[in-house]
Amino acid sequence: MSMFPVNRGGDILAWRDTVELVDGVKRQLSQKMAYLLDGDELVLLRGLQERLGEEMAVESRFAEDVEQVLSALETAGSADEMAAGYRHGKQLAADYFEQRGSVLVVQSFCSTLQDLLIRRALVLAGEWMARSGFGSPPVPYCWFAFGGAGRAEGTIAGECDALLVHGELNGEHAAYFAGFSLRVIAILENCGVKSVAGITPVHPSWRGSINEWRSRLIEGAAGEKMLEDHSFLARFADLRLVSGDSALYGETMNLIRSLFDFNRRGFDEVARGAAEMATGLDFFGRLRVAKGGEHRGEFNLEQLALGPLVENIRILAVRAGLPETATVERIKSLLGRGELDVDLSQRLLRAYHDFVSQKLRLEIRRNGEGAFFKPEELDEAKIESLKEGVEAVVNLQRIVYQRCVVNG
Repeated sequence: MSMFPVNRGGDILAWRDTVELVDGVKRQLSQKMAYLLDGDELVLLRGLQERLGEEMAVESRFAEDVEQVLSALETAGSADEMAAGYRHGKQLAADYFEQRGSVLVVQSFCSTLQDLLIRRALVLAGEWMARSGFGSPPVPYCWFAFGGAGRAEGTIAGECDALLVHGELNGEHAAYFAGFSLRVIAILENCGVKSVAGITPVHPSWRGSINEWRSRLIEGAAGEKMLEDHSFLARFADLRLVSGDSALYGETMNLIRSLFDFNRRGFDEVARGAAEMATGLDFFGRLRVAKGGEHRGEFNLEQLALGPLVENIRILAVRAGLPETATVERIKSLLGRGELDVDLSQRLLRAYHDFVSQKLRLEIRRNGEGAFFKPEELDEAKIESLKEGVEAVVNLQRIVYQRCVVNG
């Protein structure tokens, strides 16, 4: 689909996959055609052509449905209309995933859907503030996505961390963005979009002027809890603009980049923590499950598989100064710069796909909860794929430890 460019042209991994797919089809066709009677070859090829046409029709219908959902959401005049449009979009994403199993297309669509929802919420909240006598935003501002939303790794669950940066305010307008943020978050939560961790501009810690953010980040990076502070700072590599003033955005990103450059050595301990994160295989090579508590006998997909992959790739991306926020794009850029080899990059991309596929399946089945599952619920092939993915993450952790901790 052209509106969701999940594969860049010329990408070495995409090229390899395409070659392998075409070669596989050629081999199977040759094997079939070798035993066909005269004239049956054309029947076989026409059948293949028809099937390809059917597949293209599925993609065309999905593209049309997506355009309709996004168009309706963009013109929604109330929070209730937004909620209905967003629910429609999430169902469309769930249906497509169950039919196609395409992680990157679903993530791209969910992120696009959520970004549009937020931008519409910002407009409606601004209109409400004006009608209520608070006027228009008194200074420029930027609404940033943070965490998974910042990496444009949207899922069916609709989780979204966010923060707000604005210009300097005087006393008369000091409270404007408190009320504005409260209104925006109320609209989003009505639609089913929320922050599980409470990272929203409703809280003063997650909104402030550019100078307030500069002080917070500098003081945090120089604080006593160095590992915790640098871990917090590293998460700002996932910051992504959803809507706002371009000049303020540039100033914010320059601040983040300068802090990364200044504290590069401080990230070595963060790298140690990421490289030593527990992963999902036990001593016997089985998926590690909880021994007790609410999730006894269940595997924590987020903590033991997806989390370590995302964290360690982020560390390498920060050290390499990469501008990308999405995990997949970071892996591809690290490959392009020679930081990862082709084989491990391929394995990590497949691991990411398998981890997120399982997360999406759980979210669809459990109405948003996608972290835990019982290994016995999966067939042997899926278990083996997950185990291979965890092994790839362990190899990645070894690289991070050697490069960032041992060599420094």
